[in-house]
Amino acid sequence: MTTSTIHQALIDHAGLGALVGDRIYRGRLPQSPTYPLIMFVCAEEPENLLIGESESEHHMIQLECYATSYTLLDSIKEQLKRALYDSSDFVAICTAISDDQYQDEQKNYSIFLDFSIWFQP
Repeated sequence: MTTSTIHQALIDHAGLGALVGDRIYRGRLPQSPTYPLIMFVCAEEPENLLIGESESEHHMIQLECYATSYTLLDSIKEQLKRALYDSSDFVAICTAISDDQYQDEQKNYSIFLDFSIWFQP
């Protein structure tokens, strides 16, 4: 399983899709993005145990959510958590949520969420 599995879980989630459509990007945003949207970066983290390396894959993922209103941003955050928690392909745990911010230049709100995700072999 790879980060494409995570991306697909987000794309396939009906509640999240109703809010952002297919505007879920990995690594970087398009030059003139349409809001609301989600961008994420993902890194595989080896997990070592006292008896050696774990058989499960562990990924750290940071998600950035952007919306034109705070209410919409909050809804995206909740649906994003549901999309990751409800997936049958992996186990996800939210490890951090930053404070929401307003960005004057882009005229939008943003929030950052960090997750640890484990895939079983």
